[in-house]
Amino acid sequence: MNINEANYRMFEIYAREYKKSIKGNNENQLITIENKMNQISEELTEYTKEFCKLDIEFNENSNELPDPIKYFMENGEVLEPYDYINNTLWEGFWKKCTGKDLEYFMSYLEYPIIYPKHENYLDNGKNLIKVFKEETGFSKIPYGVKCAQVINEKYFK
Repeated sequence: MNINEANYRMFEIYAREYKKSIKGNNENQLITIENKMNQISEELTEYTKEFCKLDIEFNENSNELPDPIKYFMENGEVLEPYDYINNTLWEGFWKKCTGKDLEYFMSYLEYPIIYPKHENYLDNGKNLIKVFKEETGFSKIPYGVKCAQVINEKYFK
């Protein structure tokens, strides 16, 4: 994958617009945005489409999540989004989806693409899963972070 910071930033914008367009059921806009994303990276486009689908399905298969900061202050522990899923037969439950997997994916891919010399990335052996655990304290790894690590290992190690 030969992607620079400028292309990655454009891809992020397209990915967020794609997610909004899915919610709005605007087929023409979806096709246009998908074509623009494919011009940057077909592989990232496929991940983006899957995350958008899973993020929307998460909301349909889970109870509303409380505010994570307020939850931590009141309970003294980190909120586990998986505890709020009410349909364990849903594909995303088994993939450990969080409803924010597109955001996790895009955010953690910034390390190898934009910040390859970031101290936290280097200190954790260029392993995005270790970076995630250190930064959040979550015990379970979201699907978006796992997929970012797959791309990281494939192209940036």
